[in-house]
Parts: sequence; structure tokens; C-alpha cells
Amino acid sequence: MSAGRLAEELLRELEADEDARRRLARLLAPEFMGDRELRLSMLNALYREAATRGDLRELGEQLSAQLGRLEERVARLEGKIDGLVKWVVGLLATMWATLVAALVAALLG
Repeated sequence: MSAGRLAEELLRELEADEDARRRLARLLAPEFMGDRELRLSMLNALYREAATRGDLRELGEQLSAQLGRLEERVARLEGKIDGLVKWVVGLLATMWATLVAALVAALLG
């Protein structure tokens, strides 16, 4: 079996077996920590994936914009609810006045 095929077979087995991957990582970790170039390579890979201040600033701006839009929508809903409450109160007052007028008319008349 050629070295390339052996490597491919090993990779397939490692992809399928999480326990084997962990064992291999534990075996290689001391090697990584002992080799300056490997450590730098790992740190650079981690650094590329880390969020920067600019990323966080941009995320904050996006969240602020979304929050502003949400506040506007809530304010519109509050206005609609206030209008509906006033309409219901007016309707109840009209019904009450109509009922009282009918009762007064029946009693007087």
C-alpha cells in the first residue's frame, strides 16, 4: 500500500472515530507545545478566527440599528392600542348613555 493511500485510509478512520481523533490530539499536543513554529501556526489559525474590535463594533452598530427599528415598531403598536382603548371607552360611554336615556324615558314616560 502506498503512503498516499495509507494516509487517506488513516484520515477516513479518524473522521469516523471521534475517540481516535481525541487520542491522537492528546499524543500530538506536547509536540505542538514544544515546537515554536507549530505554536505560532496554531496561534495564527486561532487569531484568524477571532473577532476583532472592528467586528464587534460593526455588530454593535447592527444591533443598535435593529433595536431602533424595534423601538419604532413598538411605539407604533402602542399608538394603535391607545387608539383602540379610546374607541372602546367611547363605545362603552355611548352605550351607557343610551341605556340611561332609555331607562329615564321609560321611568318618566
